[in-house]
Amino acid sequence: MLARDWDGGGTGLLGGPPRIEDTYEFKKRKTLWWRELYGGRRHLSGMFREVYEANLLSEAHVHGQLRNGTSLLQSGLGAFEELDPGLWLWEVPREQIPLTHDALAESGLLICP
Repeated sequence: MLARDWDGGGTGLLGGPPRIEDTYEFKKRKTLWWRELYGGRRHLSGMFREVYEANLLSEAHVHGQLRNGTSLLQSGLGAFEELDPGLWLWEVPREQIPLTHDALAESGLLICP
């Protein structure tokens, strides 16, 4: 989990007293995520909230198309392990997270860019 995504709660939603890190951009990302949880739920069908060091993915996620035309699975971004049919573990080294985040954002696969 990235520090900017942690709010002290379990759902990644805003709450509690105002904090200095609660900038407009931070609040905007949280609102987008809230709308997904209670609305579109695109994170269940191939889109991402964010990139973390360990991610559990579906087939839709690993076959998502990046801007360069390759699937996430074939992108060389992180390491993939199929745990069960249709369930993947995607591990991204901490130092690769910004690059990977940008690749997903440029491809339109991030819900909260």
